[in-house]
Amino acid sequence: IAQVMRLASNQVTLVGRHSDKLARAEAWGGITTCLSSDLKESKWADIVVEATGRAEGFEQAMTLARPRGIVVLKSTIALSKDINLAPVVIDELSIVGSRCGPFDKALAALAAKEVEVESLVDARYPLVEGEKALNHAQRKGTLKVLLDMPATY
Repeated sequence: IAQVMRLASNQVTLVGRHSDKLARAEAWGGITTCLSSDLKESKWADIVVEATGRAEGFEQAMTLARPRGIVVLKSTIALSKDINLAPVVIDELSIVGSRCGPFDKALAALAAKEVEVESLVDARYPLVEGEKALNHAQRKGTLKVLLDMPATY
């Protein structure tokens, strides 16, 4: 998401909870990173994309959006706690849901190598090792595990 946002703006900050994952984004260039625990400022972003899938992430996103800013929910948050929605009214925030977006533009960006995805892949397995791939994908800190399928499958 940060790479795609970088295509539209030269001021993209990726906030996360894991320094090793943020280091991957730093390697892409043009993206500032910050640990969520180090955030001191609030109400500075025009657009905040929430992709944690956690209620706490949504609450933090609302604190980062400037008045009349936009919070984009890129993940499904299955609420198990109350959320204070007062900032939505007080700061006149716009909340936008976004699931997939336009596939044609995404495929074009991938084909043009405008976004780098290989650094997000931690492992590749042949399809016949699917169980092994699933076990790898469950390891803490793993981002993406791919299954390679034969072209004749």
